[in-house]
Amino acid sequence: MRKKIVIFVFLGLSILLYAKSNKIISWVKDSGIDNINVKKEYEENTNFDNFYDKKGNAKYESISEKDILLLNIDSMGDRKIYAKHTLNLSSAFTTVIFSYESEMELNTILVNYDLKGEKVASLEVAYDEIAESAFRTESIISKNSIITVNANYFDDPPSYTTNTYKIESNGKIVENK
Repeated sequence: MRKKIVIFVFLGLSILLYAKSNKIISWVKDSGIDNINVKKEYEENTNFDNFYDKKGNAKYESISEKDILLLNIDSMGDRKIYAKHTLNLSSAFTTVIFSYESEMELNTILVNYDLKGEKVASLEVAYDEIAESAFRTESIISKNSIITVNANYFDDPPSYTTNTYKIESNGKIVENK
């Protein structure tokens, strides 16, 4: 009897995980966001100048609270979250680029999901602020690495910090030391 219950619970959990996986993969396919095939490298430089159209509207559709929960994105309070595009980095995981804004800041994150639909890693890949226009982050993303460049324009001359990350075969992101 115990064997049957264990098998039933295992099958039930497997079905739930499969259903979640299908929901995330379906959401990515059905969302209408662009898929960018990264052959060599992709530059992520989202900022206030290129995020909005001439009328001041975001160029991307915001995603619903339901989708935020499905996609396991950390809550950003009252900030709108936008799905910008997917990056074709690997067949072993799915990569989605999201941006979220406040009145003075615009953050862009890369999120990797495994094929079961679980979030395995995320990293801020772009940042801009307009309060003092003093800080900005941009990244170069390739199939197996991310290089972020953080600019501090308060310094005279401006200072730049570079961080390099490895994207592992399972989608996890590890900082190179």
